[in-house]
Amino acid sequence: VVGLLPAQKQKFTMSEAVNGLRSNLAIKNLPQLQWAKDGSGYIHSVKNAYMVTEYPSMKSDTLISLYQINQNLTGG
Repeated sequence: VVGLLPAQKQKFTMSEAVNGLRSNLAIKNLPQLQWAKDGSGYIHSVKNAYMVTEYPSMKSDTLISLYQINQNLTGG
């Protein structure tokens, strides 16, 4: 079971929290989100790559890019 991720470290007023979904507090879309089996982070797709993000450090790195996949398929 994966633990809960803190969504925000900031405190907001009720007005900011209620109206925020239409502004800078809008929920970020993470396409093809998959949790790591050990719960240490998650993987999601970005343009031409898959990114892995560690939790709780939130450090991100490229797992594999479309270029690397194509290189592996062509033997290059």
